[in-house]
Amino acid sequence: MIIWIAHLIEYKYLLREGIEDYYITNNEYADYAIMVASLGLGLYAFLVVFPTVLFQFMVITHIQMMKRRDMIEETIKEQRCQRSLRSFRMYQVFKLIRRELIQYFKQDISDKKLSSSTKKLIEENYSLCQLKDKGEMNTLNLAEFFPLCGAELKKLENFILLKKAQSGGHSIKYEDLINAIEQTTNDVKVDPFEVIKTIFTLVMKNKQKLTIGDIKQFFSVYEGYFEREDVADFLNELMCIQRNGSQIDIQEIASLIRDDIECYPR
Repeated sequence: MIIWIAHLIEYKYLLREGIEDYYITNNEYADYAIMVASLGLGLYAFLVVFPTVLFQFMVITHIQMMKRRDMIEETIKEQRCQRSLRSFRMYQVFKLIRRELIQYFKQDISDKKLSSSTKKLIEENYSLCQLKDKGEMNTLNLAEFFPLCGAELKKLENFILLKKAQSGGHSIKYEDLINAIEQTTNDVKVDPFEVIKTIFTLVMKNKQKLTIGDIKQFFSVYEGYFEREDVADFLNELMCIQRNGSQIDIQEIASLIRDDIECYPR
């Protein structure tokens, strides 16, 4: 751009003085070619090189700002919290899958029965929320039923409870509700590591090491059970620990979730 401007100014000055001469050469076409090339190079620097340099400068500045220890610690805490919440949601679904696999392989699991006082409370609250004509409770009334029992169900917890009660989605029987609550109560005693390890071993037909493709296949089998964002984040995390031919040991997957949920009640 400097060459182009200098050439143009000199050319204008010589014309004003009445001198038919050129700044660089005595060839008119050569000088025009130099002016066009200089202008093109200047525009390229302004439209391409300058934005690239500016972007790199902003990225480097941002990285330097991230070296603040307080900001680093706050970011790490937030990331760990979000990861723990994700693993906690996923583990609740894994416990549901464990129940379904037990039924599929016709294995028996004994659940401790609820106390008589707890059953009495559930029965009284159920009678308040049930449909008069059918003797069953509409699943929409669960939002009113559990606060009466002293609990608030989240969306995922509500889904898991209906799954365990084998509800069709419209209504739920008292016996099925009791059975689902008993299952949920007794599932807190199982070891998270063994639950996840057993599920992957059974579904993936006794494989001990899995690829990312195998894990994606597992989640496709249980599509609709897990939240999509949780699965995507979990797969991205697993990609960072894969080795030995892009394979991941099942025990590593189980340990990853178990370590994340240690701070949460089961």
